[in-house]
Amino acid sequence: MVITSMNTRDNKKKSLYGAYFFEKFFSKWVTACAGITALFLFFFTTPSMAASSQKFIIISDIHFDPFIGCETQLAPCPLIQALQKAPVNDWEAIFKQYHVVDTITYKQDSSNLLLDSTVEELQKHASDHPTFAILLGDTLAHRFDDKYKTYAENSSMSFDDFTNKTIDFVAQKLEAALPDIPIYPVIGNNDGDTGHYDVTPHGDFLSHMADSFSSHISDATFHDAFSNAGFYAISLSPHQRLIVLNSVLFSTLQPNSPAMDIAANEEITWLKDQLILAHQQNQFVLIAMHIPIGIDVFKTFGPLYSLQDPNFWKTTYTQSFLDILQKSPAHIIAILTAHLHTDTFQIIQDANNPPIPVIFTPAISPVYGNNPSFKSMTLSDTNGLTDFDTYFYPLNQSKPRWEKEYNFNNTYQPDCQSCQIIDGLQKITPDQTIYYDAYKKYLFASSPGDKFSVDQWQANQCSITQFDTASYHCCFAGSHHSLLGLLKQLF
Repeated sequence: MVITSMNTRDNKKKSLYGAYFFEKFFSKWVTACAGITALFLFFFTTPSMAASSQKFIIISDIHFDPFIGCETQLAPCPLIQALQKAPVNDWEAIFKQYHVVDTITYKQDSSNLLLDSTVEELQKHASDHPTFAILLGDTLAHRFDDKYKTYAENSSMSFDDFTNKTIDFVAQKLEAALPDIPIYPVIGNNDGDTGHYDVTPHGDFLSHMADSFSSHISDATFHDAFSNAGFYAISLSPHQRLIVLNSVLFSTLQPNSPAMDIAANEEITWLKDQLILAHQQNQFVLIAMHIPIGIDVFKTFGPLYSLQDPNFWKTTYTQSFLDILQKSPAHIIAILTAHLHTDTFQIIQDANNPPIPVIFTPAISPVYGNNPSFKSMTLSDTNGLTDFDTYFYPLNQSKPRWEKEYNFNNTYQPDCQSCQIIDGLQKITPDQTIYYDAYKKYLFASSPGDKFSVDQWQANQCSITQFDTASYHCCFAGSHHSLLGLLKQLF
C-alpha cells in the first residue's frame, strides 16, 4: 500500500484514517522520538476519535425449514396442510400442536426450535440497545420449492402464498425479539418464489418481503426501492449511510435472465451515484450484500474444478464493482456479507486507498456442519467499525446454549487501543501463528466437523485478497486442480 493521493482527500477521510496511515507508514520513522509520536497521535485522535458508538446486530443464512418432520409423514404432510390454512399468527401454536420432531442438529437447516432459540438470544441483546439489525439474506431453507412440491402435494394454496407466509413468520419473530428497531433485509440466493438464484425485479415476492420488514423502517424510500429490485440505501445518521446490494443479480448462477441483467446494470450505476451522494453529504458508508465478490474456494476443490466457474459474480460486474470502489471519493468503512456460512473475511485493496475489510457473518443454519452463529458489531460515529462480538450455539456440547464465542479485538489485536478492524484482519496470515490458529478455530464457528486440508487452507488464503480467476490461480499455483483451472483460462 502506497500513499499517493492523501492530500486530495476530504478532511473527514483524513481524520478517520489518519491514525491508520500513521501506524502503517510513519511509525518506523519516529519510533525513536516518543514525544513526537505522542504529539502526532494526539493530533489525529483528538477530538474526532473521542466519539460515541452504537451496537447493531447481523444475522444471516437462517434457512428456516418448516418442512422438518414431514419426511416421516405421507404426503401431503399434515403439518404443512395446517400451516397453509392458518394465518401466520397461528403458526407457532400449530408447530406445537403437531408435535413435530423438532431438532437442532448439524447437516440440517433451521428448525422452529432453533429459530426460537435464536430469537430468545436476540431478546437478551435488546438490552444492549442496538440501533438496527441487518438480515444478510437466505431466510428460506435450501430446496424450499422442492420440499413444497413434495409435502404440499395437491395443495389449494400456491407456492407463492406459502413462501410469503414463511417470510412473514420469520420477520414477525425477529421483530418481536428486537422491537422498535429497524431490521434491514438483504436478498439471498434462496430467497424468492421463482427458483434458486432467481429473483424477479418488480415481482410480487420483493414487494411482499418489503411489506414484511417495513413496519420499523422509517425511511420512506425503502419499500419502493426494495420492491423494485432488492437494493436500497438508508441514511443511518447524518454521518452514516448503509447501502444494501442485491448481489444475486451479479451471480454467475443467476439464470441469465434479461430482466435480471438489466437490473444488475442499473444497480451498478446506482451504486456509483450512491457513493457520490455519500461523499457530498460527508457520510461514511457500510455496504451489505449476501453473495460476496471474488472466488468460491469450494468450487476449486475436487475433480470437477476444471468444469466449473469459480467466480461468485460475472466478471463484468466484479470489475465494475472494484473500479467503482477504487475511484469513489466516499469513505467505505466495511462490506458486510455472508453466503458461505463461515466466519471468514476478505481485504479489498489498491495502491491509492485504504484497504476495505469484507466481514462475513456465519450462518444460523448448521446445514454445512457449522455451529449457529451471529455477530454484534460496534459502530463509531467517526471511526467506523471498531469491534465485534461473535455469539454461537455449540451443537457439539451435550447441553448447548448460546454464548459468546470470541471478541474480535481481544483475539486479533489485544494490545491495540484505537485500531481499526482492518488492522486485526491484516494480522491473520499463516506466518502469524497465534492469530491464524484462532481464525482456523472460528472459521466454522468452533465446529469440530470437517477441517480443511493444507491445499484448501492455501486456497482459502488466496481468496482473501484475489478476486479474479487469473490472480487466484497464480496465488494458488501449488495445487494440481489450480493448474487445471489455469490451463482452462489460458486455452
